[in-house]
Amino acid sequence: MLFRSYRSERLALLWYPEQQPEAREKIKQDAATKSRYAAANRDKRLVLVEVVEMRTGNPAGKILVEEGAGGFYLQDVEVSGDYVLLADNQNRTLVYSLKSGMELGKVFGNHATMSLQSVLVENAPGQVTLYALPKLEKRDELSFSTPLAYATFSPDGKRLLVLTQDQTVYVLDTGGDAGTHQ
Repeated sequence: MLFRSYRSERLALLWYPEQQPEAREKIKQDAATKSRYAAANRDKRLVLVEVVEMRTGNPAGKILVEEGAGGFYLQDVEVSGDYVLLADNQNRTLVYSLKSGMELGKVFGNHATMSLQSVLVENAPGQVTLYALPKLEKRDELSFSTPLAYATFSPDGKRLLVLTQDQTVYVLDTGGDAGTHQ
């Protein structure tokens, strides 16, 4: 499976080590990923998320995710700087460090998007929470009259564009630190 991260010009490739020999070979190439794979819970389905630079094809990093034994699966991947955001079908958003390969935290919600400083998730229709990276500290809660259709941060992370399903557009000032809005 392939996901493109528009903001960072990176691709996220999803590999399934138990089903794809190529995935196991990629795991062997990286000592940290190999160690995490050896220690992983084999009762859960494992997914190798490989992030590569689109322009060069060079690897940017790998993370290993325990997807579960058929209970949940990844639906979306976004990459911004060192952070990898994974959204699943159980309304969870997980954030990983690309450098360390470790999970930084998990929040509940969907329609997630992120910048280098913040993560935004819709917790319930029209209800969103803004979290600061890297610790996923809650910074703000916002309410809209209808559910989100789309949301994205400006390249510098200081503004957030939100489009709701009733076609209303909001541009909010996050101050770059996920702390304020207008």
